Amino acid sequence: MFKWTASKIQKEADFVFLEEGIFLWVINWKLIPPHIALSKNGRYFSVTIKEAQVDKEIQALTRLFEKKQKPVFFVRFNARIQLEERELKEGFQIELSDGRTCLEPVNKVLFGDAEQFDTVADLLAALDASGLIESVHVPAYTNEDQIGVFEYSKKTVAGFINSKRLENAITK
Repeated sequence: MFKWTASKIQKEADFVFLEEGIFLWVINWKLIPPHIALSKNGRYFSVTIKEAQVDKEIQALTRLFEKKQKPVFFVRFNARIQLEERELKEGFQIELSDGRTCLEPVNKVLFGDAEQFDTVADLLAALDASGLIESVHVPAYTNEDQIGVFEYSKKTVAGFINSKRLENAITK
């Protein structure tokens, strides 16, 4: 059962729609926790365990998603969300360390407070309740009838990040 369920879902034949507008990317939404990122006019901003991905072109990512049929959805913000590229670049220049998550820069950029929400579901519910979500887009390869985010805790995220760090350390 999802803690937050998408509405206003549009199925897209390709990823061209990402070239204009501001989007929250919810990547691997079937997993706990999902990964999130932002994009503006075809430029991608994310923080992962390995690196900050700031002002990257989206084409390589979207090709990879399509090739691997990655579970992803894109939340288009309405015109009330205005973000300057400078804000995005500055907000995503952080490292994931000691409890920091991909949610932190999104909170910071959207709300000015890195600790605003503890989970992606809480963030999405607040955006939804505030009327800031214009639509939700999914790739054509998506077969699910419902799209959403499961409930989880901050402790779950910390455990996930620590296990990924350990996994990365072992494979180096």
